[in-house]
Amino acid sequence: LIIIYRAFSTSLKNVVDGGKDGKKDLSSIFKSFIAGLIIFIIPIMINYTFTDLIKSDNDFIGCINNASIEGVLAAEAREEQEAADKKKEEEAKAQQVSKDMQDKRKKEIEEAAKKREEEGHHRNKGDVEELLKQGKWVADYVRTNGFTYGNAPTNPAINHDAKLVSCDRLVGWALYRAGWDEDQPEVGGLTVGMMPKWLEQHGWTKITNFSNLAAGDIVFVNPDGNGNPGHVFLLGNKVDGTNWERYDGGSNTRIQSVQPFVEPVNNFLFAYRMP
Repeated sequence: LIIIYRAFSTSLKNVVDGGKDGKKDLSSIFKSFIAGLIIFIIPIMINYTFTDLIKSDNDFIGCINNASIEGVLAAEAREEQEAADKKKEEEAKAQQVSKDMQDKRKKEIEEAAKKREEEGHHRNKGDVEELLKQGKWVADYVRTNGFTYGNAPTNPAINHDAKLVSCDRLVGWALYRAGWDEDQPEVGGLTVGMMPKWLEQHGWTKITNFSNLAAGDIVFVNPDGNGNPGHVFLLGNKVDGTNWERYDGGSNTRIQSVQPFVEPVNNFLFAYRMP
């Protein structure tokens, strides 16, 4: 408006007053008028353009509405909730995958047990020679297949993919292959703590006199302060007055050595003999 006013107040005055170059003054008035009009219209055009862009169905409106502390906090809260929902969904999927894997493993274990049943792994119970034969087989198997000492998550007689064995699991494995597989726990297998009760439940006789030991006995040694055994092995044949053969998975050294070992029976606690 100021530009237009100045154009009219100066150039038009010159024309009216009979200036020498009236045509030039008229041209100046026209140019000033157009310039002022354009400048006047620019804000209207800008307002119209942004009004058209910022519609209710446009993302710009959400951005502008959130352009405040409250909006930012609300947006952060939504993002946190979405992240929590996504994490929960992923955890649910992971649990389902884990369950599916457990079900698959259980099925594989059951099929393996059934296969052993069909292949005749139930041998003659009460046969000492068979038990010693299976003790030798297990000792050779864990050595040649690179087993290490540790508590197997699954009874290695049923599934030994973990390649872990210990003194009690080795004895339990030999018992299983010799036909003493009834009620052997699938998870973990027979442990040194539960084995005495399991043997008694299956008719084995407890031997407390060291001088009465015989080949095929399950021997428990190294009692703790409460009188509980700390180690177990399968006793083999007597070699001389003090030395016996044994099948023993009590350490990595023993697992990785050719068995049977020949050594004395020290720290005797008790033993069990098959019926």
